[in-house]
Amino acid sequence: MALTSTTVFDVVGGTQTISFYESATLVDQITYSSNAINFSSISSFSLSQSDTLLYFKYLNAFFTLLGLNFPVIYLNGNSSWPVCEFDITQSSSGAFHIYYTQNSVSQSVYEINYVPLAQAASFSARSAITITLQEFFMTINMISQYSNQISLN
Repeated sequence: MALTSTTVFDVVGGTQTISFYESATLVDQITYSSNAINFSSISSFSLSQSDTLLYFKYLNAFFTLLGLNFPVIYLNGNSSWPVCEFDITQSSSGAFHIYYTQNSVSQSVYEINYVPLAQAASFSARSAITITLQEFFMTINMISQYSNQISLN
């Protein structure tokens, strides 16, 4: 079954949440609140290549809606960054893999392993974590690049 998502905008509470579902099961949830991005705790899950690309499209739409619903977020683009890491790597150990890793203050935000031969991506389990808007801006840029690599493979 195809990946679906819902985005909820709460004007009174000043929040926006995107929820991702695979066959009616919640697999991921991300919320904007108080000028920060909150990633919910999740279990590991796998998506087909097309659903992985759809996940990234939904995430990009969420980001676009943030700018429309909360234009003030762009004022935070030049603030200081915490210690964070964004990494896209490839490995040919056995099957070919394309990895996306993102950490914030030594906590995992994303660990994604795409295997072109299987045409599927595995998203690792994650503890709840809050990142800055600056990190989320870079997340969108890096996920876009990662999405391009998946599309080409």
